Amino acid sequence: MDGQRILKILVIEERPEYQDIFRAGLSGMGQVRLLFAPSLKVGIVALKKTPFDLLLLRGEISAANNHALIRAIRADAKYDKLAVIVVYPRCGTDEARAALNAGATSCLTAQFDPQAVRAAVLEALRAEGQVQPRLVRAAGTAERDAGSARPQGSKESPGAAAPAPDAARSNADPRKPAGSAQGSDVRPAGPHGPSGPATPPASPTTAGTPDPIDDDEDARRLVRSGEDLLARRLFTKAAQVFLAVLKRKPLSADAFSGLAESFSGLGDAVQTFTFRHKAVSALAVEGRMAEAGKAARRMGEAPAGMSAPLEDPFLIAGRQLQESGQLDRAVSAYETGLERSAGTGELRKELAVAYLRQGKEKKAVRTLTDGGLDASLLEPARKAMRAQSGHSSAGAAQQGGGGGTARHTSGVQQEASAADWKEKRQYPRIPLVDFSVSLGRQDEVYIVVDISMGGICFKMEPGMLEPGQVFRFNLLDSQDVRLKKVQAVVRFVGADRVGCQFLELSDTQKAALEELISQEQNKAAESDDVVLEDVAGIRRDPSGKIIIEVDW
Repeated sequence: MDGQRILKILVIEERPEYQDIFRAGLSGMGQVRLLFAPSLKVGIVALKKTPFDLLLLRGEISAANNHALIRAIRADAKYDKLAVIVVYPRCGTDEARAALNAGATSCLTAQFDPQAVRAAVLEALRAEGQVQPRLVRAAGTAERDAGSARPQGSKESPGAAAPAPDAARSNADPRKPAGSAQGSDVRPAGPHGPSGPATPPASPTTAGTPDPIDDDEDARRLVRSGEDLLARRLFTKAAQVFLAVLKRKPLSADAFSGLAESFSGLGDAVQTFTFRHKAVSALAVEGRMAEAGKAARRMGEAPAGMSAPLEDPFLIAGRQLQESGQLDRAVSAYETGLERSAGTGELRKELAVAYLRQGKEKKAVRTLTDGGLDASLLEPARKAMRAQSGHSSAGAAQQGGGGGTARHTSGVQQEASAADWKEKRQYPRIPLVDFSVSLGRQDEVYIVVDISMGGICFKMEPGMLEPGQVFRFNLLDSQDVRLKKVQAVVRFVGADRVGCQFLELSDTQKAALEELISQEQNKAAESDDVVLEDVAGIRRDPSGKIIIEVDW
């Protein structure tokens, strides 16, 4: 269960024989939470209350009021990544095409079996960019097992998911909303970019397709494909591909650059400038300063249609790098931004403070005065550094000097050796499912591996945090922030993860952490790689109001 994702599925279906097929099809796919809604009205109430990953419903229910439910889902950014499967007797009919054009992810034929359900679910989740590594691994194994049992030379199941029509996809314009005459397969805007076309579903059994667990390799393959489409001047299709890259790698500089070129070819100056701006920041964060400088020169001035001015891209990149503890790279980003132009006062101030933290006092002062700023702006940073230095010295003195094997900070004993700390954990660790952490003001989040009352472990590439580094983070689940501004110190850095020890927790943080651990322990005891169905999750109160009770 280590880091495994819980898949949440809503099925609007009241017939027991079909419910049994869905249950059988979803077994062996890791942890699945399944809720059956007996009517469209109950299904809508459930959707509003619970964040589902996938909705499955019959075509006659979907078709009510010209597919009003699917259109409403696609018009709401809250459901941007919700996969929707409609069930029809045949998927090539006009009614099925109408559902796909309204925004359904795929179609499933009514003559289905558990194997077809499993394949359709996998296809729809991949098409919406939803599948997490652990889920892909679990589900893919189940699908391969099912496929190996199929007689050699037999045809595909008639219930395989059908993608949206090719004609609608090839003519889609990434700037038009869902349901428009042109580009009816376009999805609403997501958190990392403008409105854009859905990524065409990729068959999980296609020969030669890279392992979907490796998002980086998949992203590189898509970037190459997008660049080829740009060379052929197929700008709409190229935009589709680069948007798919962002679903796998949200801060990809190559994807932002490709989107800028795509929208340039489509004649959208505002989107072109916006994505070039994002590309400059992403290149600087990746340490590709020469490329970032060239991209910044090509970015030019903001077009007249911009609703609000954007911050200096090098300033954004420098702040992100400082938050992650990469001071030298942050200085390089600030310097590149300053070379590009005279720079804003804020950029000069951030660069001067960064120089100060590197011990370059004179250079810090000169950076401010050259831009007409007062050197006294460095005083708050000096005070903060003196306070931090004094606090560290006091902690060392409390242990009898700096040569000891341990020190006390904020009342918490910190072992100097990462190996010692790993051996002397006082609290049992539990895996967390669907949890992540965000560091400081960074937009990027990192998947949590496990947690205890003493510390936390999460996935992160080497070089971003260093042993002994102190930082603050927020702990998030799929819906909300569970712990805010928790201070921790890095204890070990592995090949793909870091382990951290909590510093002093407030009473509120401690109580919230205890409650969280208790809840997760109960979930672990109740389920392990099974389909959980909330049988009594739907009821009516005395007034007749529908009540959904789902403890997800």
